[in-house]
Amino acid sequence: MAEWWQAGGPMMLPLLGLSAITVAIAAERACFWLAIYSQESQIIGRILLAARDDLWGALQAAQLGRRQPTVRVLMAPLLLETPTPELFHLALSHAVERELGAMQRGDRLLELVMVLAPLLGMIGSVLGLAAAAQETTSLEIRGLMAALTSAGFGIGIATVSVGFYKIFQALQLDQYQLMRLSSNELELLYRQYWQRIHP
Repeated sequence: MAEWWQAGGPMMLPLLGLSAITVAIAAERACFWLAIYSQESQIIGRILLAARDDLWGALQAAQLGRRQPTVRVLMAPLLLETPTPELFHLALSHAVERELGAMQRGDRLLELVMVLAPLLGMIGSVLGLAAAAQETTSLEIRGLMAALTSAGFGIGIATVSVGFYKIFQALQLDQYQLMRLSSNELELLYRQYWQRIHP
């Protein structure tokens, strides 16, 4: 491993930093998404079922699951005191945007890693090939080894980053669709309630 590391040349240290960033973001986001998907559907179902008869009951059901982003979206308008349908809709929309921002945390760093890792690998390749060109003895082999090692490492990091990025993007889209469907259903129930109390 130490020989392989040395063979990669000077670009291996920043590439190691980028791989550490990728692992840290992936671990944090994996914990985030695992927490979201634990019992979320059941909690949302209970909230919407309670909202059919009693908005106060829906708020109480929501408070039990407030760790879930979609539940926090549904809670936002329920915390308001007899809002108009327009204010109810605005509270839902604002809460969706707020939760989307939290779900996208780490995306920009992953995008940066996806761009930088192959570039740093290519710089390592250029340095390795330059070293090989200056020497025609065994240093030539070491230079070619540095070129191949750093390029391969950089491309590998970028590949892993792209994989995590795409997975997290798909999870975000899933969650966004669930938020929209749930909030639309809650808003519809609220509008029906509003019409009953304001005939």
